[in-house]
Formats: sequence, C-alpha cells, structure tokens
Amino acid sequence: MTDSEVIMDLSKMLMAGKIDPFKPDIKKLPDYIMNKLCESQDNEPSQDLVEAVVLLLGARECIINETNSIKLSEKEVAEAVSAFRIACGLERLRRVGQLKDVVFVDPLDRNARVKVEVPDRVKQAFNSTN
Repeated sequence: MTDSEVIMDLSKMLMAGKIDPFKPDIKKLPDYIMNKLCESQDNEPSQDLVEAVVLLLGARECIINETNSIKLSEKEVAEAVSAFRIACGLERLRRVGQLKDVVFVDPLDRNARVKVEVPDRVKQAFNSTN
C-alpha cells in the first residue's frame, strides 16, 4: 500500500462519517493505517502522520468556517502532529495488549486529557515491588 492510498482511505473514512474530525476515534483506524502513521525515520514523524493530521485539522476548519479553504499555522500543525503521534503510539500499545484501554478527549490536542488503563498483570507486578 502506498502512502497516498493510506491518506485516501483515511479521507474516505472521513467522508463516510466513520471518523469524526472533531473527536477522531483512532480505535476505528485499521491496523494498516495505524502502522503507516506510526512509521518514522530518524525519530521524525512519518509523512503519512503529518498528512493525516493536516487532513483532520483541515476537515474541522472547513466545517467550522463553511469553506473549502483552510488556514493552519505551522505551530498548530506541529502541536497536533506531536499529540497525534503519542496517541497513535498508545493505541498501538493497546492493540498488542500492553495497555488495557486508552481514552482520548482529543488525540490532536496536546493539552487534552488521556485516560490510560493498564492490564491487571501490570498492576500486580507494580504492587508486588512496592
């Protein structure tokens, strides 16, 4: 799957109403999209991740302002990329069983609250060491 196909599929999910740009539920993203978003080189976010964030922020902007043009500041995009990158990493940990649950108020907002629930085995291991 090419990079552009991942963004096209995410765009289709947005248009079909499967992803809400105001409160994107990343649990709904298929593994192949999540894997592409989490790829990185030299500890930098992937191009797919940046494009996905711009797509989500752009959809919000178009809906709010009832326009087809978007105006996003570099700072706004950078902060959203940072927040979304962390959210995707936590979601991947949930998918492989390292976390029991992860709940995001807004995975694009670096100041938003995140609720992380660890599996019972982790709680027991932590309690046994204290």
